[in-house]
Amino acid sequence: MNNFANSKVIKLSFFVLLATLIVAGCKKKDIWPKETYEMLNKRSIKLVTYSNSRLSQFSFQESANKHVAVYTNQFMDLSQCNDCGHPFIAFEVDPLLSEFSYSSAQDLENIHAISGVTSSFFGPYAYPIRSGSITGKKTTDYSWIITIDLPADSTKTNESRKIKGVFTLK
Repeated sequence: MNNFANSKVIKLSFFVLLATLIVAGCKKKDIWPKETYEMLNKRSIKLVTYSNSRLSQFSFQESANKHVAVYTNQFMDLSQCNDCGHPFIAFEVDPLLSEFSYSSAQDLENIHAISGVTSSFFGPYAYPIRSGSITGKKTTDYSWIITIDLPADSTKTNESRKIKGVFTLK
């Protein structure tokens, strides 16, 4: 009888341990957004729009007289979604300017302001930003304080965005 009681205790302990591990493994993890503010050295934005698609492919190419400011919000672990990317906003900056302010549709087009996702099933894609404002002030030869204020109608997700950060040259 003693062996039978010990066997029951061992089995019960095993199931309690297994249930504890399952509950601990299912605990919701807090995912904190990781935002990055980068200035890409001697780069420009190339946006290719296809006539039969609403998506535009983008790339950052070498350029002797421009930098590209890139804001990225890494709100999810890409290992959980291999065809998802991070939302981003990018635009060109003249590195010789100590301050800038862009708010008209023509200004935003001239600096190739775009918003999109770094990767997806379709590859990296972006949309031109048509409204909002982007202002910046150079603080050192390697950093700028930049404020991006986008109304809801200028973003794909129809959410307004206000971002302020120190963009550092890479």
